[in-house]
This record gives sequence, structure tokens and C-alpha cells, in this order.
Amino acid sequence: MSVDLAMYTDVAACKPAHQSSLSKWSGKLGASGALQKSDDRQFGFHTGLDEKPWWYVDLLCVYPLHCIVIHNRTNGFSENTRTLKVEVSADGDEWMIIHQGITFFEGGKKGRPFELPLSGFVKARFVRLSLEEQKLFHLCKVEVFVANKDLEAAEQDVINFPLTGLNHGKAKISAAILGTSNSINKGYVEALKRFDIHVAANVSVGSSHSVFIPYRLKNLESIDLDVLIIDFHVNEQRALNAGLNFCDVTSEVLDYIRAWCFTRSIIPVFLMLPTRWFYKFPEKPTLLAHYTKVCVEKGIPYFDAQSAISQLSKIWERKPETFFSDDAHLTIFMARCLGGLLAIRIQGLFSRVTERNLALGKARSPYSQFSHIPLSRPDEEVECVTRSTSMVSESFVRLTAGASLEVDVGMGCEVVGLVLNMAQTNGALLIEGMNTVTKRLDNLYFDPDRSLWLVVWGLLTPVYSATGKFRITGLDRGDLNSFEDNDHRRDSKDNSAGYPTVVELQGLVIKYSKTEGDLLLVNGVDLNLGNKMEFSMIAPSLEW
Repeated sequence: MSVDLAMYTDVAACKPAHQSSLSKWSGKLGASGALQKSDDRQFGFHTGLDEKPWWYVDLLCVYPLHCIVIHNRTNGFSENTRTLKVEVSADGDEWMIIHQGITFFEGGKKGRPFELPLSGFVKARFVRLSLEEQKLFHLCKVEVFVANKDLEAAEQDVINFPLTGLNHGKAKISAAILGTSNSINKGYVEALKRFDIHVAANVSVGSSHSVFIPYRLKNLESIDLDVLIIDFHVNEQRALNAGLNFCDVTSEVLDYIRAWCFTRSIIPVFLMLPTRWFYKFPEKPTLLAHYTKVCVEKGIPYFDAQSAISQLSKIWERKPETFFSDDAHLTIFMARCLGGLLAIRIQGLFSRVTERNLALGKARSPYSQFSHIPLSRPDEEVECVTRSTSMVSESFVRLTAGASLEVDVGMGCEVVGLVLNMAQTNGALLIEGMNTVTKRLDNLYFDPDRSLWLVVWGLLTPVYSATGKFRITGLDRGDLNSFEDNDHRRDSKDNSAGYPTVVELQGLVIKYSKTEGDLLLVNGVDLNLGNKMEFSMIAPSLEW
């Protein structure tokens, strides 16, 4: 049996491994040596003279195994493996024997490896090899192949956690998460908890732009925090892909966060989650370089997870696209792996706050204040509704075609964002101040049978009013030549055709004129938390 490498992936490549003992012949990688790419070694691992010596690999995820291929030592002594036993386990506790008996197979280029076909019928996270006698145990290489078509499903259905936490007994760092990606909720949050990061609050809002932060930041006012994790890279990239560039307002939002963090001595960490667009469309502009530059200029620690994915793809010998469940989201398995690395880097950063080489300083600079203005109130002209999920409950004004709402903020400002119920919105908004913008809000997530899908979308062109008075009117959807578009509208299929015009609006995100203030500036440390990631925890390799 031969393995078609175009159809199968060796999920054991550069994964953590362990063995019963080390010997004077063991290399510096120990058990992991049998999982490295090499053509000239005589053996990958070597135990001492043990009674029933063993070796095992942790695949970090439960996979349906296609086959296991075991390459014997290349310079003789192949008879030492005659009593080879192969076991597998999903959890590391209960093991199943899948091969046992007298087995002879030669190593080297002329020899044939021992192949154990499983055809995807056996699911396992751990593969253990052992001998049934007192021997030195040494093999050249071990490969565990999984069909490429099964990778995504396996890495979305994570049965047990891929990483071992620190288990200090109590959380030492208190963090809040301001995120817009589902990878946060399904992967990173659980990983942070495993590594002694206490997630005091997760006020994430999916599919939103950076202007969601003033709306959600108010929920953290009374919470004692050490770290604020910020994530909106994925949806800002989606917007850029659709021709909507919110970089200017994003930069101002980050200054607003720095001012908020300065008064509370909180360290902000900007999370640059990876996207599959980065690999599918390399010719398109990316925000990674822009955000990196912004973070360096503003003294904000950041975690470049996109670069981590690129590095892991090399060491695991996998295409980076295989780590994603869709263009915008990682598989749960990969989100948790990166979340564990992020947690360790945050701990490393936080442990240095009291050291002389890390300073939480300040920069005196003009910056824009932001606020969120809720709109729901009893009104004879405008219907108000309350929508709820298990996570959140909000009240919305329901604007049909031609229905208007007067808003008086009380001072000069700009409308830069809209808090919406995407599931119940099928129309456009006319926003009038000293200038006028019509924003198209029909979207691919419109679902009249769903109560709530909360989002916060930015306006490419802010609407300004010197007096703080605005008029907001519901409109039918218009053509894109005259209306400002949104990045969640489907071109190929109109899922809202035949439904009446309606916009459910919770509130406005407002930006005020700049004022002088103190902004947090982290210095004395490498701001790129991805520079020294402990890859050895999930990918032992000579490269690291």
C-alpha cells in the first residue's frame, strides 16, 4: 500500500511525542525526532534498555486514521522491533490495540516500512508503539495519515482540548475580550481559561467593524482588568475586500482605547486573527502590514496569528488553507492552539510589567472621544421591539420605508457607526445632518424567523452635525451607484426578496471633536507577541 500525498496528510509531522526513557544515543529532540523530515538519519528516537519500552505521539486532535506507516532503523538492528505493538486512544486514558504479534520489517531505502491500513474507521488522538520484551527501542520515522477530506470536520469537532494548561490553581491575570470573530468564542476563550487567564468578560459582537468598541466598552467600566484583548481584524479585512476601507476611524478608535486603558493601567493586546483570504487572494491588499505599523507607532502589543499560521504550515507540512473552516474563521482546533500560544505570551508580557525594561508610559496627544447613543424609546410614529438571545437582549426602533426618527445628541459630533439587528434588517437608512449618507443595509444574514443577529457597522462617510441633531429615515434598497454599500450583502442570491422594507436600529456610534489627553504607551518590550511563541509545545522541531 502506498500513500498518495496529494490526498492524505501526515498529521503526526512535528507533533509532541514522548518515550519511556532517554539513552546516550537519544538526540536533542528525544521522542519527537521520529516525526521530523529527514532523509539521512539512522533513527529518529532511541530509548534505553527498558522492560517493554514505549513511544507515543500526541496528534493534538482526534482524527479518523487512514493508515500508520512505521519506518525501521536504517543501519541494522531491525529485528529489535519484532514484538511491536500498536495502540490508539482518543483521550490518553483508554487504549485500543490495533496491532500485536511477531513483525519483521527492514529499514533503509531498500527496506519496506510497516504499514497498518485503517481506512478512516479508527479515530484517535494518541498513537502508542511499544515492544513486548526488554529491548532498546529505536525507529527512524513514524507517519500517521489522514484523508484531506476529513481534516476540516475532525478539527471542527474537537472532543478534548488540544493543549495542557498551566494548572497553577488560580488565575493570576484578569482579561476582557472585545472581539468580532467566532474564532474568539469557540476557540480562544477556552484556551485562555486553560492557561490561567481569567476571562472576566467577553463582550464580543460578531461580524462587526471597529466602531463596535465604543458600544461594548461601556460594559467593562466596573470590572477590574489587567489585559484588554481587542479583535476586529477579520471583519475589517472583509470590508476592505468589498472596497470599504475603515482604517482612518479604526486608528482613532485605537487611540480612544489607549486613553481608556491609561486611566485604568490596563494593557491592550491587539489580536490579528488569520483569514483564508490571505492565501486565496495574495494579490489583494491586506491589513496585516497596516495594523502592525499602527500598533508599533501607538505602543500597543499585538499578536500576529496570521504569521503563526504560515509558520505552522511549514513545520507541519500542511497547506495553511487547511487550518480554516471557511474564509474568515479558523477551525476550533487551530483557534485553541493559537489561543494557548497567545495566553503564554500574555503571561510573559504581564510578568514583566514590574521590571525596569517594560514601562507603561503615556503619550500626551489629541484624540477623539466616542460614545454609543441608544435610540429605542416610546414613540407614536416609530415602533419599538425587544430582541433577545441566550447571550444578549436589546431594544430596537423598527423603521419601515418612509418612517423617520429625530435624534438630538446635544453637541457637535459625527455618526460613524450603526448598531443593527442584521437578522431583521432588509432595507436602507438615510442619515441627515449637515451632510447626507444613504447606507444600504440588506444583508446575507437576513432571516425573518431569527430573533436577533447583533452587529455594529461603520459608515464609510461619517455624517456631521454642528448641533448634534440628526434625522434618520428608513428607505427601500437602492442601487449601489447612489447608496453606500455594506460588506455583508450577497450578490448571487437575494435572500430577502419579497419581504417588506425594514431596518431594526438599536443605536448610533458617535465621534466627537478631538481633545487633548493622556494615551497609554507600552514600551521597553517587543510589541510583537508572536516573535517568541513557544511552538515547541505543539510543534517540536529543530527550526524552533
